[in-house]
Amino acid sequence: MGVLPIVLKGFVLCVSTIWALQERRFSTVFNAVNSGVTSLVTALTSCFSSVHHQTRGIVIFV
Repeated sequence: MGVLPIVLKGFVLCVSTIWALQERRFSTVFNAVNSGVTSLVTALTSCFSSVHHQTRGIVIFV
């Protein structure tokens, strides 16, 4: 086996490892943002529901 195939195999391994780490990082960021948005929507829904319940029958002019 020559030197070039060994170097090429090492290069391919290095690139595939870097690619996998980038995919993992993207997945982690996506999951964090998804969790944050879900929490925000839940909190806003609860807040608006509470405000709507407390102001029922009162006309609010904006």
